[in-house]
Amino acid sequence: MPKPTTNLECLTEIMTFSRYGALAQAFVMDALSKHAERIATAPLDKLQEQFGVHPLISAEAWQDVAR
Repeated sequence: MPKPTTNLECLTEIMTFSRYGALAQAFVMDALSKHAERIATAPLDKLQEQFGVHPLISAEAWQDVAR
């Protein structure tokens, strides 16, 4: 059974070894930036609603990281 890949290993694989080269890096950075902007600017109550009753990470913490 193969060893599970960590998030960092997965991201490094995409950013370093993609057949699309630097375009893959630009894609990842653009996607990250856009998602962070959506999270950072979302109304907290809507974000909490999406996270559910007992989230592993609070909506407030998620927004703080996005900001």
